[in-house]
Formats: sequence, C-alpha cells, structure tokens
Amino acid sequence: EGVDNQYQSAKSYYDDVLKKFNAAQGQVTKEVNLQGETIRLVDPANLPETPANKVRKPFFVAVGALVGLALGLLFGAPFELRRLTTIQGLDDVKHYTHLKVLASVPPLFTDEVVAKQKRSARLKLAGGVAASIAAAPLTVILLEVTHILEKLN
Repeated sequence: EGVDNQYQSAKSYYDDVLKKFNAAQGQVTKEVNLQGETIRLVDPANLPETPANKVRKPFFVAVGALVGLALGLLFGAPFELRRLTTIQGLDDVKHYTHLKVLASVPPLFTDEVVAKQKRSARLKLAGGVAASIAAAPLTVILLEVTHILEKLN
C-alpha cells in the first residue's frame, strides 16, 4: 500500500508537470504562429497610373544621343583632322592641283618601320576597345556620384 501511494503521488506529480509542459509548448507554438499576424496594414500602397518617367523618356534618349555624338566627335576629331589636312596619295594630288601626275615615288620603309607601324596600329585598336569597354561602367559611376538623374526628376 505504501508503494502504491508513492506511485500514485509520483504519477499525479508527473501528470501535473506534463500538463504544464504541454501548456507552455502550446503557448510557444501559438506565439510563433501568430508572430507574422500581429502586423497590421495601416495605409495600402498606391499604384501609379502611368510610368514615372514616361514624359522624360524622349528627353533622356535625345540627351544620350547628343552626348554620344559629342564624345565621338571629340575623340575622333584629332585623328581625322590630321588626315583631312594632308595629301594622302595620288588622288589627292590630282584633286587639289587639277594636273596630271607624271611620276610618283613609292614610300620606302624598312622592315623595322613597317613592324613599328603595325604595332602602333594594334596598340591604338586595343586602346580603343579598352576605352569602349570601360566607358559604360565609368559613365554609370559618374552619374551616380553627381546625382544628375535625381536632379532631373
């Protein structure tokens, strides 16, 4: 009988502790599940009826085209102006003097000079390609730093 009383007492104590544990677990589960539900929508978002920069899109396209054209002329002019102001060959002589050419001396270059000219042309081409590749990211960085687009909005 004493052992049975101790067993019943221990069992009732265990049942009480188990009931409290289950209640605590239920409360934790309830709080976790309701965690996202405590947020309330105060003011719903207003969707725009038209795109934000619909009116300014032609302006940006025109400015981009003009800036691209200006940069192209700025970088191309030094190379082309020198070529335009010198006589390049027999056709230029005929055109400017309106006379027939009786004889011409072909250019005499050594192998070193020819190799140097080819190397120079390759370096110019590589520099142009590198400048073209670097121009887009540098333009983006420049626009972000100066905040020009934000000022236009």
